[in-house]
Amino acid sequence: MADQSEAIAEAEAFLQILESREGSKSNVMEDFAVTVKKTEIIQRVSASEVIEMMHGGGSSTNSICLDARTPKEYDEGRIPGALNLPIFTNEERVIVGTLYKQSGRAKAMTAGMEIVRPKFESLVYTANAFVTAHHKRNGSNSDTNGTPVKIIVHCWRGGMRSSALAYLLQVRCNFDVVVLDGGYKKFRHWARLVYCYIPKDSSYSCNSKLKAENAKHKREMRRNKAKNKGKLLQKEEKVKRFEGDGAEKRRLAIARREQMLEEDDKIAAEVAAAELVTAKSEWASKFSKPAPKIVIVGGRSGSGKTRVLLALRDELGQQIIDLEGLANHNGSAFGFVGHGVQPTNQQYGNNVAVEWSKLDPNLVVFIEDEGPSVGKVSTPPGLYQLMRNASILVRLVIPQAARIAVLLHDYTSVADKDGNGNPSAEWHARMSEGARTLKKRIGKLKLDSLLTNLDDGNYEAFAETALSHYDSLYDNHIQNATGSGNGAGVRAATAIDVVVDSSAIDVDGKEVGLQILEAITRYQ
Repeated sequence: MADQSEAIAEAEAFLQILESREGSKSNVMEDFAVTVKKTEIIQRVSASEVIEMMHGGGSSTNSICLDARTPKEYDEGRIPGALNLPIFTNEERVIVGTLYKQSGRAKAMTAGMEIVRPKFESLVYTANAFVTAHHKRNGSNSDTNGTPVKIIVHCWRGGMRSSALAYLLQVRCNFDVVVLDGGYKKFRHWARLVYCYIPKDSSYSCNSKLKAENAKHKREMRRNKAKNKGKLLQKEEKVKRFEGDGAEKRRLAIARREQMLEEDDKIAAEVAAAELVTAKSEWASKFSKPAPKIVIVGGRSGSGKTRVLLALRDELGQQIIDLEGLANHNGSAFGFVGHGVQPTNQQYGNNVAVEWSKLDPNLVVFIEDEGPSVGKVSTPPGLYQLMRNASILVRLVIPQAARIAVLLHDYTSVADKDGNGNPSAEWHARMSEGARTLKKRIGKLKLDSLLTNLDDGNYEAFAETALSHYDSLYDNHIQNATGSGNGAGVRAATAIDVVVDSSAIDVDGKEVGLQILEAITRYQ
């Protein structure tokens, strides 16, 4: 405690120097850069520890995450729940960054302090306001569990911006402050790998390519390129012109070259396999929490999959990942209806990763059978691979009348309305735009039918025509290994049909949820 008190006293003295004229000198800034990173003053924590602090306790969390990056960086993607307390404006960051590239670190730090120094008081004021609001949300003026609120600070890489802000708040506010080691960049790394190990070059094919395979592919491309240019053909023609020992030696040289390439392929494959084992071991040491068992909820468009998922969670106490809810989109060309603006792709990935981290690994998690994208955002590759390799797929078999009722509700009942209670002109325009995006797939005749039905307000006929397209598309998606419309291979999951009575005219989410729970008990 004495060491920490001395460190805080030193820090206050340093802040006073920074606030004086001496604070603009480059040697003072260099000393400051060293001082703010002293562990005696500011503790550093990992991305997984930050997520546990922020979301591990549910709504009763006793921590506040302050993002020191610019508003632009914050809007592009942030840790869910983080508050923006920027050191620089968007424009100021450009100025400091340009100076760093053109004149070096010392001048950039000095210029940065010139910008930040007048903000000390407002930064402290805003941070205190955040803490006060935190106490009010918890219904008390005291801490939720008798301990001080933990203040988490981060910037892009855990450098000067976060260290300086943490230093200021630790000293002037006497907050319990920690810095995210590696910053937002480390959090993004965590968010990518939280589901399972995936190589950097992993794709939605669900078959992660090893470095050796990539290297072999490149060599084959080079050979083909050489063939296309006629180089190998020229060599073969030259060999034919040789006679006796000369021709034989030439053929042997070509054979040795091919053998060397094959040996290179074998060595590269062995090295890559060893690297993969090491990488997976390192991943397992960092992500020790086991993944919950996934049950995929599938079915053709209009089967009420989202309705069933929400009933499983809200009425039947099951855990789910609502990919469409997090994406603000239903996934089809008309999926915008009933939703606000979609998050950025980066933010969507962050939100899904945090929701995944909250799951109980001892319970199953239900996830809708989505494709690689939901509207304009992408399903996280690691999660998508787990979904495509899930062992159980529940396929909802819903009568046509009930499916149309679901679509009418999801795409017209919840649509924005005009003064007469009808779907608004903006809704109509966006639905028309969505229909036109399908032209290449459905052809002009079906598109004209969709647009005519839409203009006439014949929404039931519109839904029937749309289903005739989406049914075949989904049947391909549900069966093949990759989930794409023209993908190859066979899906590994055991498909369980949950059949709703053929006389049903709507989908009861809770009733179908109970059918699912009963059906999967035989496979757990």
